[in-house]
Amino acid sequence: MSREVKKEEDSSATPQVADSELERAIAATMNKLEKSETTSPIKSSAPKDSPSSKGGTRSEAETAALDQEYDIRRRQVDKYRELIMDKYRDGRVNTNMSWEQALKHLQHDPRFKILQKMSEKKQVFNSWKTQRAKEERDEKRLAIKKAKEDLEKWLLENPRMKSTLRYHKAEKLFSSEEHWKAVCETERREIFRDLLVIVEQREIKQKKELKERNIKVLAEILDNIEDISHTTTWAQAQRILIENHDFANDSILQGMDKEDALVVFQGYIENAEKLYEKEKQLELKRHKRIERKVRENFVQFLQELNSKGILVSVSTWSALYPTISADPRFENMLTQTGSTALDLFKFYVEDLKNRYYEDRHIIREVLKDLNAVVTINTSFDQLQQWIRSDDRGKTVDTGNMKLCYNSLFDKAQAKEKENEREILRKRKRQETAFRDILKLAVPAVEPTSEWKDVRERIKEEAFKLVETEETRQQFFDNYIKSISEACGHHHGSSNLKKKKKDKKRGRSKMTLTAMLRSKRRTPSPSSDEGEILEGKVKAAKIKKEEKAEESDA
Repeated sequence: MSREVKKEEDSSATPQVADSELERAIAATMNKLEKSETTSPIKSSAPKDSPSSKGGTRSEAETAALDQEYDIRRRQVDKYRELIMDKYRDGRVNTNMSWEQALKHLQHDPRFKILQKMSEKKQVFNSWKTQRAKEERDEKRLAIKKAKEDLEKWLLENPRMKSTLRYHKAEKLFSSEEHWKAVCETERREIFRDLLVIVEQREIKQKKELKERNIKVLAEILDNIEDISHTTTWAQAQRILIENHDFANDSILQGMDKEDALVVFQGYIENAEKLYEKEKQLELKRHKRIERKVRENFVQFLQELNSKGILVSVSTWSALYPTISADPRFENMLTQTGSTALDLFKFYVEDLKNRYYEDRHIIREVLKDLNAVVTINTSFDQLQQWIRSDDRGKTVDTGNMKLCYNSLFDKAQAKEKENEREILRKRKRQETAFRDILKLAVPAVEPTSEWKDVRERIKEEAFKLVETEETRQQFFDNYIKSISEACGHHHGSSNLKKKKKDKKRGRSKMTLTAMLRSKRRTPSPSSDEGEILEGKVKAAKIKKEEKAEESDA
């Protein structure tokens, strides 16, 4: 590139050099003319006292005359150069000739005499010769450059020019071509070597473009074929492509590399599989969403039953099945996968049961705030009315409330029974203390004694502890009855007493024998259990004997 730029600069500078040499030749001629005028014997007509005669500046007339003379001389030189150029075109004169050789061909032309002096003619010829030699070199260089450019263009456009072509084969193929012969061997080899790189890059680019084109076209054809899905095999796809109109009419596509086609098909199948999986996931999500809505509707139905008090924590599926199965939301659950209606029912009831302690706490708080107490006389409706009157109690499950009521009622009942037992124990203690007073009374209380007579003599603390007069009289009557019975037994037959005593002892003996027999029938307990059982039997025997002795007394 630097070499060509340098040559172009030389060619552009050549005309300037030639013009300067021509101007120098004309200037030299004009100087000679001026010298001849100064040495001419013809005397100037100008007066001696004129400015020009005194060595001053020329007048305008003299300047115009000199300019005219200069123009004439220039035209003469141009005509003489035309003569040389015509002879050059005819082939009689060239740049390799000397002045003497060229003079033989120039002197016979009338234009040769335009310039009078031989030195001027020689000078103009040498000037032309120098200029023309430079022009010839430039023309030759440009011709060589053009030949090289034409060869490069011709080789690039030639279909036989491949990146795999070698120079010796190219020499045989293109040796008869004008473009090939127009360039010398060295330049030709260099051009051919440089073009191989360009051709190789071009082939790579064309191959890449062709590959991209085939990939795009094949992908479009695959997209437009409905018979190809994510389950289609490569063998099946090839048979389908052969029958496709677009593929059959595309000869370029049919020459596509099989591996590239397989890669395109694999990419298409992967995209089809992704699309299928995406649609499948979307369909699965839609199905799950529908099933979730159905389950939510069924749970809402259970909540409605709970709010109405039909479904509680103690409810069973068999009891509520007629009510549940009559609702369409239950029928929708029959086609569901996953949790069934029974499962949701159990889960819901279990949740209600798990809320028992929370509901019990709410019930206790509400009762505490209302200062209400569940007694044996409190009904479930009364408790429910108390709880529902508070905002906190509106969320309490009816079943849990029923369980809590049963628990509170059982506690109240147990407390009531305990109070009754305590009253009985207290009454028994009072009666025992009262009987002791009567036993120690002086004079002694007889079966025939009257309460009004005995009462005046009793002043002990045990008498005062008895709360009512009616109870005191009842204790007195019981004591009179007991001593009356004791007195009757004392005066009875001793044999009868003995028989009764023997009968009681025999009964206790039989009871002990039966217990021992049952012990033998049952699996033998451990040593500790046997000892405990024997101890209980002995204690029972002793207790019965004591009771028998008390009755005899």
